[in-house]
Amino acid sequence: MFSKINQFIFCSLCIKGEMKMAG
Repeated sequence: MFSKINQFIFCSLCIKGEMKMAG
């Protein structure tokens, strides 16, 4: 369960990073 939450946060950070790179 904790791993899934960690993964979700990591995914969110990845998406934000991609958006910043694209921007």
